[in-house]
Amino acid sequence: MEGGSSSNPCSDIYAGPSPFSEKSVDVMKKFIESVADNMEADIDFHTLTQMILLPYGHTTMPLDNYAEMVG
Repeated sequence: MEGGSSSNPCSDIYAGPSPFSEKSVDVMKKFIESVADNMEADIDFHTLTQMILLPYGHTTMPLDNYAEMVG
């Protein structure tokens, strides 16, 4: 429940009652765990706003390895 999320179930940015509480998110988590040993990267394309999301999207603080992630 950090910035960018809400505890209000009626909100568009509702975080849910617990981590991985949504079935689709839990299925994706289990899939990634099953292939993690052979995985180089995970890229998430956010189709609504056509943005590429990097880890640590909950903060506006510059990342130490930002240039490496986007380079």
